[in-house]
Amino acid sequence: MFRDMIINERLIYERLGYHKGIIPYLGVHDQSTGAIRLADAKQGDLERYIQSHDETSEAIRVTWIQSLVETFWYIYSRKNLHQDVKPINILVENGGLKVVDFANAAMHDLDADMEEICAKDPLSRVDILGLGCIIYSIAAWRIFYYDFFEHDRWPEPGGLPATGDLLCKDIINKCWRDSYGTIKSLFEDVNVLSGTER
Repeated sequence: MFRDMIINERLIYERLGYHKGIIPYLGVHDQSTGAIRLADAKQGDLERYIQSHDETSEAIRVTWIQSLVETFWYIYSRKNLHQDVKPINILVENGGLKVVDFANAAMHDLDADMEEICAKDPLSRVDILGLGCIIYSIAAWRIFYYDFFEHDRWPEPGGLPATGDLLCKDIINKCWRDSYGTIKSLFEDVNVLSGTER
């Protein structure tokens, strides 16, 4: 099973190619095990980064949110779904964010209709739920993660932190309520952000 996950991850990295928001794939490390090599992100994952650093400026947080959602839009446009979107799978490197860990990802045919897939299968929208948690974590500078697979359902309002007047509060709430049909519609909402918009 582990080998199959590594093969799946390698195939997805190969399909994705280089993207500034994805940790660089450096090829196969060991032919016998299928192990792959990835670039190092010396600043660690987003969860540890937020817990160990003072809150960054709103301008940087907006940039991070925009770049992260753009990266997931790219992943989606290449007919992949990550399916394990959480703060420890987002790395911080040179002041930017990099997506990592495609072992649980789903790769669809290049001619697949992703809107139809997302409309028919709620699990295909779990990436959006995870992105809502990460956007909240960046905006609030406090880690929050909801594991859909552990609870086997979308979160109930009482189990979610208040968004108050947070940056991107409407986007966060739409992610948590399963109001986005696809990552494309989330990307379109985030794309209008500026340093002063909420």
